[in-house]
Amino acid sequence: MVGGLGSDGDKFHIVNLSTAGDHAAISATTTQAVFVAPDACEIIDVSMEVTTSVAAHADNHWTITLTNQTGDVSLLSDSFDTDSDNTGNGGRSFTADTITSLNYNSSNSNNYLQNAVLAKGDMIKATLTKAASGSNLTYPVMIIKYRT
Repeated sequence: MVGGLGSDGDKFHIVNLSTAGDHAAISATTTQAVFVAPDACEIIDVSMEVTTSVAAHADNHWTITLTNQTGDVSLLSDSFDTDSDNTGNGGRSFTADTITSLNYNSSNSNNYLQNAVLAKGDMIKATLTKAASGSNLTYPVMIIKYRT
């Protein structure tokens, strides 16, 4: 099940994306490793949660990309973003204390996950790019659901 609790065999990896310590916000563009495949596996869903809402905005927004650093391929066929001018997987928002799938857009029922089968040791990195004066991402947590 995309964007929800898993079925038997699903595993979860949770990452605090705040590089400045607990409960800090991301206020500028950052790139960091978020997952290393413990065995051959398949990514089922990648979600995020923040503690303060971030509305979609044409100028002040975030773009989030996920890359398999090992194979240098994107996990999203269309980057998640909060740019209100974009369609597809864009024009999205974060609601405070609500898990938001980065790959499944419920408004158009599309799943933008690709290249989701990983070999043992493959490393996934997330790049969070801030445009202009987008709202800070407060206490950002990424949840990666996978199956071995």
